[in-house]
Amino acid sequence: MAGGIRKSDRIAKQGESTHIKNGETPVPSLDKVLPKIGKESISAIEVAVYLSHLRGLKEPDCIDEKCIRRYINKLCKMSHGILKASEFRTGDNNAYEFKPEYHDILIALFDTDYFGGNKNDKRIEDRTQLHAQIAHNIGKYVKEKDKAKIQKDPSYLNANLEAKLMPIITNELTCMLNLMYNADPSIRYQYMLECMDRLIGIRRWMNEWNERIKIIRRLFAKNDAEQIKMADDGEGPFKNDMIDMLMIKVLDARRKNEEYHYITENEELSYPATYLAVKQYDISMLTEHELYQWFAQAERNVSSSMRYKSIMAKLNIVLDKNDLLEGKILDSLDKIVRSEIVASCADVTPYDYKKLIRFTEDSIREDKEKIRDICDEKVDVKLDKEVLNEIMAIKDRVERKKNAGHSTLK
Repeated sequence: MAGGIRKSDRIAKQGESTHIKNGETPVPSLDKVLPKIGKESISAIEVAVYLSHLRGLKEPDCIDEKCIRRYINKLCKMSHGILKASEFRTGDNNAYEFKPEYHDILIALFDTDYFGGNKNDKRIEDRTQLHAQIAHNIGKYVKEKDKAKIQKDPSYLNANLEAKLMPIITNELTCMLNLMYNADPSIRYQYMLECMDRLIGIRRWMNEWNERIKIIRRLFAKNDAEQIKMADDGEGPFKNDMIDMLMIKVLDARRKNEEYHYITENEELSYPATYLAVKQYDISMLTEHELYQWFAQAERNVSSSMRYKSIMAKLNIVLDKNDLLEGKILDSLDKIVRSEIVASCADVTPYDYKKLIRFTEDSIREDKEKIRDICDEKVDVKLDKEVLNEIMAIKDRVERKKNAGHSTLK
């Protein structure tokens, strides 16, 4: 995090009751708190002293004990039941006690605008910044022995990559609107119409893919009403964790003296589930891949089935494959129909969906890393055409990586 007093710290003074009141726990000195970090259990007021130090706060702006209690309550709410405030309390007086095993994870979360700031993680731009803060704090606070393991989790890479892409998108939209505003009034409406047409096309493409993912998720629910609802909402076993939930799960594991593992040893993904992953996320598979022959045979079997032929014949009557938008819709429906047919003959479960997500993230990790590295090396906020083409070539799999589809999940 950046040094100095952040906007969130100024807000804390107004909305987080930051002053020590009479009758509350005496405030220990920083010199007494620092030797305890990562070595001894600390209280809520000691966390407040340490966090105030990290944020560069001075009286009367320092964080207080009540503020930390609010932070804990918010963290537990964010965890969706994984953490409970009572689990951090101890003794006859039920006081908060934070064990040294997870000090680094707790501080990495608390020293973000999730706590004491005015960011709204329902807004994509704010959420991108919040996730970037956590990613930064992993490098800053987390113990070396665990840092590499956490940084291998796909949510860490996603947070870093999205933090680099979002300012570029925001800059392009701002520049476009400025150009439109300053355009010759006689042609401004043409800019608006062209912008409207392209933005609607992008939104429809995003919506179509989101709906395809939702439909394929349902195939793992096997007509169970509760599981179908979780599949529609992307919750429970159908939830793809982001970096905030990663850190919460690591914190919970540390609290229980357990090791957090993103992928369990010898985890395997069934062939049918792999087929659904390919259709859901448009993963390309090289001919030398171990699953290719099975996958190719499955494609031939589906293509020759009367059910598939009947459905696609009806769809081709309604949709024009030569139309850009209708062609994309038809292609997506083709993937959905194929997935439905394969899933109806296979035994796939919600747990298989979790493995599908891990398989997919592992398969596309190298692509994401390449794009991140290009952004680091060649991109500030403005993006020139040459670099954009380089990024899109990776995104579209123009030049496939050698280990495409090879995963720790087999």
